[in-house]
Amino acid sequence: MLNYLWGFMILTGIIYAALSGTLPSVTDAALSSAKEAVALGITMVGVMSFWVGLMRIAEEAGIIENAAKLPFVHVNREEFLTKNLSKLCTQTQLQKAIAEGTLHANIPISTLDSLAIAVINAETMKVTAISAAAGIPGGFAMAATIPADLAQFYGFVIRIAQELAYIYGWNEIFTESS
Repeated sequence: MLNYLWGFMILTGIIYAALSGTLPSVTDAALSSAKEAVALGITMVGVMSFWVGLMRIAEEAGIIENAAKLPFVHVNREEFLTKNLSKLCTQTQLQKAIAEGTLHANIPISTLDSLAIAVINAETMKVTAISAAAGIPGGFAMAATIPADLAQFYGFVIRIAQELAYIYGWNEIFTESS
């Protein structure tokens, strides 16, 4: 549906430009914007490569696994599934989901998708509130708040990855023996 809307807006703009005699200006603007988009894409590749590389180093060093065991980051699979599925499915389905995974418990995918969206929204609200609070001091305090904000952000990323994995049937990811 959105594709049709964009197509309609682009076509309308081209037709209007042709009728009003400003088609060369539209062409120049489109080419200029395309050039800027390519430059932005190249810049973003560098930034993304840096952060992916940094996360890879953290993974190889065991930092992510150790961070996932922290109390505010680690998600207990059984407690999480019990809390979130108890109102959405039968007790039999819940027990089977805990024992064998949600996909084997015959819980509809639409129910799991709705739960995933709710979990994403809840975690997003938490991380956004904490980030906003961390930015309040500003000034020289940013030297301390930025690293703390990044740490809590990545903690929430690890937490939500666990929650989504459990919703879609994974076993316990980070255990004492792993």
